[in-house]
Amino acid sequence: MKLITNIFGFEKPSQNVIMVRLSLMMIAVFLISQIGTAQVKIGDNPNSIDDGSLLELESTTKAFVPPRMTTAQRDAIPTPLKG
Repeated sequence: MKLITNIFGFEKPSQNVIMVRLSLMMIAVFLISQIGTAQVKIGDNPNSIDDGSLLELESTTKAFVPPRMTTAQRDAIPTPLKG
């Protein structure tokens, strides 16, 4: 029986070739996703953001309101961040 060919006219690749190609594609996607970091600025001039900031808020007419909680609620956070 003749080997099944794909649309490019090549022989059907072996399972090892398929796994290698799939692994290389997964590694490429992972590396590309790690390169794509982002900074967000909410405010009047989004083009002027400090290089060291991840999130920058700027306004002369509005205020930042962090979540309000009691000391007991704050202390009940199971894994608080250092700092």
